[in-house]
Amino acid sequence: SHYDSILPIRLLNGSDISSAYLPEDTNLLLCVVKTDNVTRKASDVVVFMIDADALNVLSAHPELSALLRPHHVLTPHPGEAARLLGHPCADPVSDARELAGRGCCAVLKGASRTIADAAGTCVSASGSCCMARGGSGDVYTGILGALLAERADRTILQTAAAACELHGLCGEAAERKYGRRAANSADLIEFLPEVCREYAD
Repeated sequence: SHYDSILPIRLLNGSDISSAYLPEDTNLLLCVVKTDNVTRKASDVVVFMIDADALNVLSAHPELSALLRPHHVLTPHPGEAARLLGHPCADPVSDARELAGRGCCAVLKGASRTIADAAGTCVSASGSCCMARGGSGDVYTGILGALLAERADRTILQTAAAACELHGLCGEAAERKYGRRAANSADLIEFLPEVCREYAD
């Protein structure tokens, strides 16, 4: 398996990778592959998601989009997506499809999540307004990362959509217990075991 060539994740200083793309004080996690051309080889074989500041790097350096593959997942909110696209987000389905046109899977976050790749488009309508708080996207990233790591018999699109549904269902459960005003992103994690037992097992 090509996964056998992946070394443990290491913390590297950005200046050791490429000062052209990353400021000197940037720290990031990389899956380091046994090859001289780390960037190209990692792009070819490693399933990963691109979120937060990684999206900002991609926006600032559009040439990096050439490294995107169908097993890569972009997870922008509308502001990040607008920077990537070069225009304001107007229609979630069209915008997600445009992002996916770069050769990857795209999850456009919002009141509903739109997931798109070359094979199709899904809309996940689960969730609650209590999820519109800082940290909710980080919870989604964790759920998606866990599902991607399973290497289950699902497509990348199906995996990203399943993560959206689980995330949204956790939000609905948090709202039922704590209410729209009081529930926060940390509460989503509380309900993840319950939601997984009911919907994912």
